[in-house]
Amino acid sequence: MTLVNFTYLENLHDRRRKVTNKAGLNNLGFRSNENYYKNDTGNLFLGCSITEGVGVDLNETWSSILNTSLEGKFISLAKGGSGSDTWFSYLLMFIDYFNPLKVFLLGYPYSRFEYFDSEKFIPAFMANKT
Repeated sequence: MTLVNFTYLENLHDRRRKVTNKAGLNNLGFRSNENYYKNDTGNLFLGCSITEGVGVDLNETWSSILNTSLEGKFISLAKGGSGSDTWFSYLLMFIDYFNPLKVFLLGYPYSRFEYFDSEKFIPAFMANKT
């Protein structure tokens, strides 16, 4: 097993650093230099702005670095500001769209939701059903 050395990443979030690779959004609305197509075979990465790589070059994100040590296309389904409800709904939407080799998720406690009212939390994928 090959482990990725992450020690050089400690200064990636220095806001004074100039980000040179400003990858845009692809055909499905995710940050990528490549479009994604049905039946693409690769590794799926889910998460929030940390996985999306807000403020850093795309090739410096943890997901891109990890993918370089794996076989398969880099498929990032990360969305800044999102939570576990969105990641789960993306996984349900895209698990059969792609041919995933592996699925990775960088998450945090389940309590981060996108919508709420005074009575209860409403996960994003259910917001239109309530």
